[in-house]
Amino acid sequence: MSTRASGSRGRAPSLGAALLAGAALLAGCGPQGSSTELVRELGGLALDSLAGAVGLESEPAEPPRQLTRAEINQIDGALIGASISDSPMAYFIAFAAKPDGKVTYYNPTKQSLTMQGGALLSGHGLGDERIGYRSDPAEDFLVAQRPVREWPGQVTRVMRFIDAEGRPFARTFLCAPRAIGPTRILVAEVTFDVIEVEETCRSPYRTIVNRYWADEETGFVWRSLQWYGPERGSLEISILTPFAP
Repeated sequence: MSTRASGSRGRAPSLGAALLAGAALLAGCGPQGSSTELVRELGGLALDSLAGAVGLESEPAEPPRQLTRAEINQIDGALIGASISDSPMAYFIAFAAKPDGKVTYYNPTKQSLTMQGGALLSGHGLGDERIGYRSDPAEDFLVAQRPVREWPGQVTRVMRFIDAEGRPFARTFLCAPRAIGPTRILVAEVTFDVIEVEETCRSPYRTIVNRYWADEETGFVWRSLQWYGPERGSLEISILTPFAP
């Protein structure tokens, strides 16, 4: 199955406090049939993650199993997958969103990722306490989606962390994207025609390389390899069900 990438489609719970209510609804009800059990299972696991995030007790979750596209399509919510090197994909469900477009995703192991468009902003429980991200939307094609031909030659990305002593620090990178060429990628059994872009980012401390697989006409990033932090390194992020406000 092959399809053109599009950032205009997606499913997500309502904004604000209604997201948590939507999670409870997801865990407790749904259409009849075998897919209902999957939806309830994922909803319950996500609720456990939320409980842990706010300091409530919950049992450790089992390692995530790999979902089929049919199962993903049964989930009434935005879903992303993240992996490190060759590790199995872990699933993160959208549970919080802000009017400025920042969306926080939780997974069953009490980890979280926050994104704005295709940009990885922050995360919890992933080896680095990454607490923030800043860029100029006029430059940042990840935050403000646009055709790849309109991506600038240079973007400044500022990432904020907390060290082992609880002290905040920041790293500023000057990033230069470069188109590699058109290709096809498989995201949970769906093939997308995309253009691969390599981005080299430099700071006084290190050089990192990010990669993006984006729809050439819309700039929507279906898959990316983004540097998360000095301990964890890079995360591969796949958009399984796009978020739509």
